[in-house]
Amino acid sequence: MDIGIIGAGLSGLVAAKILSDGGHSVRVYEREQTVGGRLASMKAGSTNDVIVDHRESCFAAHDPEFKKFVDELTDKGILGIWDDHFPFFNGEEFEERYPAREDEDYYYAPAGMDQIGKYLSRWVDVAENERVGGFTFIGRDRHIKKPWILNLTSSDVYELDAVIIATPAPQAYGLINSSQDETDIKKLITDLEYIKYNSCFSMVLVYEGAKQPDWKAIECSSAEVDWIINESSKRDTGDNSVFVIHSSHDYYVSHHAQKQQETIRQLLNAAAKIAGDWITKPDWTDIHHWKYRQPINPLEKPFLEIDRTDGTLALIGDYYNGKTIEAAYLSGTALAKHWLERFPMK
Repeated sequence: MDIGIIGAGLSGLVAAKILSDGGHSVRVYEREQTVGGRLASMKAGSTNDVIVDHRESCFAAHDPEFKKFVDELTDKGILGIWDDHFPFFNGEEFEERYPAREDEDYYYAPAGMDQIGKYLSRWVDVAENERVGGFTFIGRDRHIKKPWILNLTSSDVYELDAVIIATPAPQAYGLINSSQDETDIKKLITDLEYIKYNSCFSMVLVYEGAKQPDWKAIECSSAEVDWIINESSKRDTGDNSVFVIHSSHDYYVSHHAQKQQETIRQLLNAAAKIAGDWITKPDWTDIHHWKYRQPINPLEKPFLEIDRTDGTLALIGDYYNGKTIEAAYLSGTALAKHWLERFPMK
């Protein structure tokens, strides 16, 4: 089959690899210039050469199938164990760890989280910087060879046998709502429209020639700050000390429309109450809106699918059976294996 996957996050990439390995022709369409989704990295600092994980900093592994993937990446040096716990600031004082957090290994990427997506994309045809404007189901009563038409905003058009949407739920909702009048496809909207996400500001801070603190990350119970991450504890950042501040969801909701410089000032002052006044004087700053940081109310199923013999459509991502990197991986894996059984290549 010719399969188009919209979104080059972890779920889309792993589904693409499994289906490609199974003999299907797969292409992934990614609106950004890089792959990985939540597993993103950027270059920071005055010389633009400091690697920073400005979204997901680390993750845990529980499911045996996901652990096997993590072990594969660890063996190749893409992942390493960062820490088993992080200090917790409860709003007044520090505790050894957040009371409800499990004692477990957390994995990080020494060369940046984006290396995970780059590793998977070696075996997958990925069209980066390609925005999908919509798709149309033609069905059996058609004059073209394939049941789906995928329309890019660049005006390019592709014929496909099947489509997988591997984007955050609100983006999947928008694609489906604007692309179809088919009754069974519209039913997907009733599942998607209630999925909500935590959002945050992600602020990158670079301090030139600064002394390193002895902590790797601080989990916070603060009206403004959720995490303070010491990126320099992950990799060699030269003479720079590099940190990322993730704001709280409530702060983002209340302040997402205000001027950027005011947001930076407020978050630095809030972080100073936790880490110390030194944090208010970075030499370089950058701030990002992370709208789809983490699903709040995921669906209790591995994926959604329109079960047709002609023109199949499915949705995967981190909002199925969880809300983590692991959930995204397992969702993509579950659908791909399901389709290999349904549509075996002869």
